[in-house]
Amino acid sequence: MLTRLSLLLLFLLSGIVAHTQRDTTYLRQLYDRCLDFDETKKDSLLIAANLIESESVKLKFKSGKVLAYRLFGIHQEMYNNLEKAIEFYYKCLEEARSLQIINYEISAYSDLAIAYMQLEKPDAAKGYFVLCAQKSLQSGELLSILNSYTNLGGIYNTLHKYDSAKYYLQEAIRLGGPLGESVYDMSTTYNNLGNTYFREGDYEKALENFVLNYKKHSNGSGDNESFWVDHLNLSDTYLQLGQMKLARLHGDSSLYIAELLGSISKKADSYALKSRIEAQDRNYKLAYEYSLKWHELDSAIINKETQLKIAELQERFNVKEKEAQNSFLMARVERQMFQNRAISVLSILLGLVVVLVAIAFITKRNANRRLEMNNILMQEQNEKLIELNREKNSLISIVSHDLNTPFATIQLWVQLMQTDAGNLTQEQQKSLLRIQQAGEAGQALITRILDVEKHEKISVASIELTKFDMIMCMESLKANFEPMAAKKDITITLIHPRDAVYIMSDRQLVNRIFENLVSNAIKYSPKGRQVTILLKNFEELVQVEVLDEGVGIASDELPFIFDKYSKVSSVPTDGESSTGLGLSIVKRIVEELNGSIACSSELGKGTRFNVILKK
Repeated sequence: MLTRLSLLLLFLLSGIVAHTQRDTTYLRQLYDRCLDFDETKKDSLLIAANLIESESVKLKFKSGKVLAYRLFGIHQEMYNNLEKAIEFYYKCLEEARSLQIINYEISAYSDLAIAYMQLEKPDAAKGYFVLCAQKSLQSGELLSILNSYTNLGGIYNTLHKYDSAKYYLQEAIRLGGPLGESVYDMSTTYNNLGNTYFREGDYEKALENFVLNYKKHSNGSGDNESFWVDHLNLSDTYLQLGQMKLARLHGDSSLYIAELLGSISKKADSYALKSRIEAQDRNYKLAYEYSLKWHELDSAIINKETQLKIAELQERFNVKEKEAQNSFLMARVERQMFQNRAISVLSILLGLVVVLVAIAFITKRNANRRLEMNNILMQEQNEKLIELNREKNSLISIVSHDLNTPFATIQLWVQLMQTDAGNLTQEQQKSLLRIQQAGEAGQALITRILDVEKHEKISVASIELTKFDMIMCMESLKANFEPMAAKKDITITLIHPRDAVYIMSDRQLVNRIFENLVSNAIKYSPKGRQVTILLKNFEELVQVEVLDEGVGIASDELPFIFDKYSKVSSVPTDGESSTGLGLSIVKRIVEELNGSIACSSELGKGTRFNVILKK
């Protein structure tokens, strides 16, 4: 059902149609206006996107599809349907590449990166931000370059790669500073750089950037959202510097603004910070009160969703368990009925020798049918038990994750008590140490459980299929490994077809395959050599070869290189480490994706890995 705003826009669009000739300029202007729409106008956005799509066909406006697909993607993103939004952004990118319009390509890369960030997939987002930066440099559009560098700085902070984050953020400041604030707002850039220094422990430099942002916003360019971030950052930084009065002042301001905004998550973050401030200042009672308020708000945000998930899983488990029990009972009833019928038939057959053969034949045929039905039933039971096991593993994972909170709280209060350890007896200190050791052991156990769930169990149910371009995937991979290769003066060359090569697979798992192979190629190659990635496109499959000019593998060791923990006699050329797990993981991932991998090598001449993946 259309909103009143949508009906108003539809009326206005109809009026324009009646009184204005629609041409490509009109469609571009409509697209530009739609980019400024917020979530209150998302229905209107859909109307405009449909109009641009239909009119572009009539006007033979080739760029119309790009504009429409992007608006469709933004519309889906406003409804938080990120998978559908990504699908439209891919279509937008494909059209932009076919038209060779670089500005539209940059927009599509940026949209994809932001969508993947919202899906909490920072590695995928980084790949698109890298491509966005490369295309921006190619186009020479300075504002686009500045946005790309600022986004890359933020994503590298998320990935804990602070040197890379500082490089891109400082470049953005160097290039954007001369433009002035009226041309380019540097707030996000300075905020990201302040976070980089904070995470590195350089609190003085972090403070410089946070203060600069606060002053800029105080001059009239900030809103409550910006001021909340400023006060929270300043409070946390002053806390680390031991300036408790300023830390408390900005912490109070962040809580006040969070209450004005009515944001539960912001209030929770502010209370958590105020609890740390009071704990460091040894006001333990007040710290405890703030901690309780933080925990209450945080539980309202996190545990509600978790409890709903647990209840849903439990209900599904109970339903499937009852179904399984009913099925087993039905099978037993059928078997009993069959036995009773067989006895009846045999008693009659005692006196009917003449028709014995015919009746025996019929009975045998019925028995085979029932046996076949029982086999089918057993197969269904096995499938249901597998599904129940998956539900059980998911339930374990969720419960294990939530157990982190009490263990983290135990560790927090142990640390607070240790700050005043001089007032404890020797026996109390020993008890405190035992509590700390028990908490650490509990957290370590939960971490191992979650690691097993995340890394060691790749199954069909955990594979996330998306349609993506292998060329873009390999270009991003090449860009990621070039700094590592440069340290050994190694050149990485990517050879691929001219047109896009799309496959339907799990992008993260595909990345993991070739990250291992390219990393090994660099590790086992002497300085000054070359690593080549060769991508070939076929009708139903894609072939990727990774070749190096390294030390090679002995022929008698080749059959065992994919075994878990296998170690070959060849060693990395620059003292790099090797666990013997990489190739076994690669082979398992390739097989889970219904692909194949092979290796050929010669000592002293290099190694070639050949990976085939189905489209």
